[in-house]
Amino acid sequence: GFTALIFPDSQSANYSGWQQLSREAYKRHPESAFYVNMGDLVDNGQDVSQWRAWFNSVSLFSDAVPLAPVIGNHEAYSLEWKECLPASYTHLFNVPQNGLAKYPNQFYSFDYGSVHFVVLDTNFPEMKKFQPDLLADELQWLEKDLAASKAPWKVALMHRDIFLYGFGPESGRAQSKTHFLDFSYQLMPVFEKYKVDAVLTAHLHTYRRRVPLQNFAPAPQGEGITYILTGVAGSVRYPKLWGDFEWDAATAPKPETANYMTLTADEKALEFKAFLPDGKQFDEVKLTK
Repeated sequence: GFTALIFPDSQSANYSGWQQLSREAYKRHPESAFYVNMGDLVDNGQDVSQWRAWFNSVSLFSDAVPLAPVIGNHEAYSLEWKECLPASYTHLFNVPQNGLAKYPNQFYSFDYGSVHFVVLDTNFPEMKKFQPDLLADELQWLEKDLAASKAPWKVALMHRDIFLYGFGPESGRAQSKTHFLDFSYQLMPVFEKYKVDAVLTAHLHTYRRRVPLQNFAPAPQGEGITYILTGVAGSVRYPKLWGDFEWDAATAPKPETANYMTLTADEKALEFKAFLPDGKQFDEVKLTK
């Protein structure tokens, strides 16, 4: 078995909060085999000073603990805040070279213990001009990758969530309904076809664990995929923006602050726990086979 640390979006105006959260999380879980950042590592993907602050924040443990990075949309912004190829991100991180050469370091997969992880690029809107075939090519790669895996557990990591939540009553915005994003209709059937167990997402800076889903609806008892929107680890917060949703089985305490997660796995169980910055646990789910 093993434990991994999971950090949501760490983009910040000031990275001191991210530094404290990440270091305290590692102190509490020094057994962690690796850590994940779920995308939007920095606020501006081509700003060298932000990358320097990010790397400095994890410097106490980054030499000893590998990172599995996930690309976010903020990695694809230029210094002028225009969409661009994620050049800094793709040059800064050494990830498994089993994606497609056409998309260097943007998506990949790896096995650790009993788990097969697929790490996806969901920057479909940002890459429309630069990589118009990203979704189609990635889907084809994903099918082959998942079909080849014999691991007991399969977990997908991707920045954008499957939903866009409706705005909450205190947001000051016109009310809207929670709905699936277009790419979800293509990705989710692939996850179901190859029996992915859990999908972790980020992007919306809120923590939501959903009831297990199957065929775009709550699944029958004992079936379905566990989708967890992992929260926020940086200083950019949207405390009153998103509304409640009936498929949410668990949320973070209000008003939402930063959080982190752990993933623990062995041959028979896959367990996720969510923690506040002070180490207080506020959610957990255990999947068994």
